[in-house]
Amino acid sequence: KVAFATTCKNRLADLKETLPAMLACKSRNFDLSIVVADSGCTEGTSQFVALYSNCYTVRSNQEFYRYSHAKNIAGRFAADNLAADYIVFCDADICPYPWAVSQAVGELIKHDVDYVKWIYPLPPSWGSCSIFVIRADVYLAVKGFDEALTTYGHDDTNLFIRLEKAKYTFKTLSLLDCFRLINNSGNCRHLKETVSPDQIQKNLEYSLLDSNVNSTGWGTP
Repeated sequence: KVAFATTCKNRLADLKETLPAMLACKSRNFDLSIVVADSGCTEGTSQFVALYSNCYTVRSNQEFYRYSHAKNIAGRFAADNLAADYIVFCDADICPYPWAVSQAVGELIKHDVDYVKWIYPLPPSWGSCSIFVIRADVYLAVKGFDEALTTYGHDDTNLFIRLEKAKYTFKTLSLLDCFRLINNSGNCRHLKETVSPDQIQKNLEYSLLDSNVNSTGWGTP
């Protein structure tokens, strides 16, 4: 079983394009579901998701958009409620091509690794890229995204550093070969209006601190 996990904060215009693209990744080799973390959307996101089979909405009822928390809500629902074997974390403004998931799951099985990252061809190996597929048991073992990072920025970097230090193995694939970026919702306007470049830099510095390598936690920080 494979499940997409994505988050949405008033990005329905993006989701109307990405959700059908995610569904187009279905394969006879695995069951496919989609989980959308609705972080207080006011555009009818839940009603839109309900129009599709095997698509679920989970609520992140918070006054402020907490990115890692929303990702964990979607990821845990996929693992705990849908019994997914693999979870694909994908942003709402990223459209997968139909072969993306099959290719990545094939790499996981063929090379017996724990996760596969779709990255731009740039170092370092843990470079920031929020599009990846991970074994559900591994995601649960490391307790997902660090919710001390309450804003957007380097939540994925933090997770990849912790995974590598815990000796989990991975492969990489080219992001541009498997996904395309769309921009129907004003280029992440909900993030740019609330997150400063200084905060994103602080998130990176926090992620690189050895004292925080194992810091994580479910629930609201």
